[in-house]
Amino acid sequence: MKSLSLTKVSLFVATAITASFIVNANEKTEADVVKAKDATTEVAKKSDAVAFSSLDTNKDGELSLSEVKASNNKLLARTFSEIDSNSDNLLTQKELESYVASAK
Repeated sequence: MKSLSLTKVSLFVATAITASFIVNANEKTEADVVKAKDATTEVAKKSDAVAFSSLDTNKDGELSLSEVKASNNKLLARTFSEIDSNSDNLLTQKELESYVASAK
């Protein structure tokens, strides 16, 4: 039977500890990335809500085509009918969010 040297055992233990540290560090990094993405999404939603309310000049919670045209937002005016999923000629925040999510 071959004997194990203390150096080989120590090297094995050190390698195992290092590998464990790297795996745990990667898991934490991935968790941090997920948290950052969630925070970015939340900020984007709040920003979109502010932008939506700034276009809603009569403050009824919906955007009419005339409000969109008055805002000079050509992209929103051009895609108005696509975003208006229920074809009521009004855009809600939810319709806009759904449209943006489906476009990604």
